[in-house]
Amino acid sequence: MRAKLILGVGAVATIAAVLIAGAVGHAGATGEPGRTPTTKAEYYRWVKSDSNWGRWGKEDELGTLNLITPVKRKAAAALVKDGVTVSLAELQIPNGLNKADPNNAAPYKATWSFKEGWEQGAANDPWNSAPPDDLMLGAHGNRSHIDALAHNFKNGQFYNGFSWQIMTRDHGADHLGIQNLRHGVVTRGVLMDIPKLRGVPYLKASEHIYVSDLEAWEKQAGIKVGPGDALFIRAGNWARRRATHEKEPSGSSSAGLDQECAQWLKQRDVALIGSEGAIDALPSGYTGKGDDIPTHPIHYFANVMLGMTIVDWLDLDAIAETAAKLNRWEFMVMVAPLPIQGATGSPVNPIGVF
Repeated sequence: MRAKLILGVGAVATIAAVLIAGAVGHAGATGEPGRTPTTKAEYYRWVKSDSNWGRWGKEDELGTLNLITPVKRKAAAALVKDGVTVSLAELQIPNGLNKADPNNAAPYKATWSFKEGWEQGAANDPWNSAPPDDLMLGAHGNRSHIDALAHNFKNGQFYNGFSWQIMTRDHGADHLGIQNLRHGVVTRGVLMDIPKLRGVPYLKASEHIYVSDLEAWEKQAGIKVGPGDALFIRAGNWARRRATHEKEPSGSSSAGLDQECAQWLKQRDVALIGSEGAIDALPSGYTGKGDDIPTHPIHYFANVMLGMTIVDWLDLDAIAETAAKLNRWEFMVMVAPLPIQGATGSPVNPIGVF
């Protein structure tokens, strides 16, 4: 079968307008009543104190994936006991026919071209091939995908200080592109099922997950997130969409991490993070304008300041069901992006192996 994949290399969510903050907090941040939102002063203090820029050398393009060592991969492989594999990706259905999310735009467009004589050949030749097809697929958006470190920047600088000028129309990302992950990511995966922790089938739209939730889950599950881990946060966004057929614009209202979790991710040295949206609870209550905190405070902090690989728009319901059945919340995970030179991201189908 002939397939053509077209990826937009210019899909870079810029946050160049985000400047060094003043000391005044943002009273409009959404969160749990009674909680004090992260202030701009706190957030931008973390930008300086917890940055990984230069940690692995000034030319480093891997970021937190440096934390996945051969020893870490061997330990992850040792977690395989049952030989059970589970996909963490959202099921992609052509031409927007995904009824689980009625607002989701077509995740990709598939077209089949019939050439003269093909139908006649197909009818008479049992060994004839299928018709050629073209698959047009964006690297980002509301589909399971992985973000390269050339995805976001702050004040004209990507992770590790690389200039925005690494991006060109002819070649895409000359540095920090998805080609750096062509050998794949294999490490220990850790699933945190926050609805299970709270005793509900799913979190409400825009509900925040706090550091206290992450650490409570560790205690309940008997595991601790450590250096080189791939951390997957289940908020139940897909379970909620399936149950309620919610009608808000896709991705605008999503349960996820509160901005206070940014520093925790650095402290635990997480190598990769994945969620059922774009990590953050949305709306976050921030605008990203002027000296405000970005609209996606965890996403931008992780990608730009930590150099952390991010996997967005996963469907974690199936792996949560398997993990609960086996009572095992750690597993080997394999993530293999398409090796496209210069791309800022790639569709991806992470596989958990128990």
